[in-house]
Amino acid sequence: MLGMAVWAYVALAAAQAPMPTVVQVFDGDTVALNTGERVRLLDINTPEGPHHGAPAEPLADAARTHLAALVLDKPVRLELGKTRRDRYGRLLAHIYLQDGTWLNGRMVEDGLAVAYTFADNHLYARRVLLLEQQAREAKRGLWALPRWRVKDAETCCAPDEMGLFQVVEGTVTGSGGDKNFIYLNFGPDYRTDFTIRIARKDLKHFKEWGIKKPDDFYKGKSVRVHGVVQPVYGAMVVVSHPAQVEVVE
Repeated sequence: MLGMAVWAYVALAAAQAPMPTVVQVFDGDTVALNTGERVRLLDINTPEGPHHGAPAEPLADAARTHLAALVLDKPVRLELGKTRRDRYGRLLAHIYLQDGTWLNGRMVEDGLAVAYTFADNHLYARRVLLLEQQAREAKRGLWALPRWRVKDAETCCAPDEMGLFQVVEGTVTGSGGDKNFIYLNFGPDYRTDFTIRIARKDLKHFKEWGIKKPDDFYKGKSVRVHGVVQPVYGAMVVVSHPAQVEVVE
């Protein structure tokens, strides 16, 4: 009985513990709490501010201002990802206001963030993709700007578009692979065309979504790829989760 009483007390204390408060908003997907923790919003990506000598991306300030208007000086609830921290020591979480507003989804819904999912943290990938699709079709926020237009795989990407998060659309025409990776090709010559690379260690995430063999499943399909484009061969996006490869209906 004493043990049960102790556990009841601990549960009650946890329920009554004050919620952390957001005291600073760094950009559209990163905030600081009054506990001293920094938090990166999961499953989304927002325009980058100025860094490493590069100017701010379009709507970077608008994204930060919008998130601040929603959450600054307000108590929040965190839902941490499976991987709790990133390489910078930030907590990785979905953030909710007291009224239940899901801030990660709200930023995407309002057209100030795009879906960006990783293999080890993909709690609400499908929900985020749906919200992105709705914002894109309505041309809300960043979807009305050239920087954020969906790129064509046949012409992606210009030198100044490399190293940036992009959304690229095209048809998977073939595939290849080795012992470590699977490659999905979007043209006749992988050395010059757009390509997706999937590590074989990440195939378990595709199986969780009912995709046993990505090279067979995607072949001949039109897809929309989310990720950072790198100048490997023609252009390449590394994909670790099927949420990054959206089949276009």
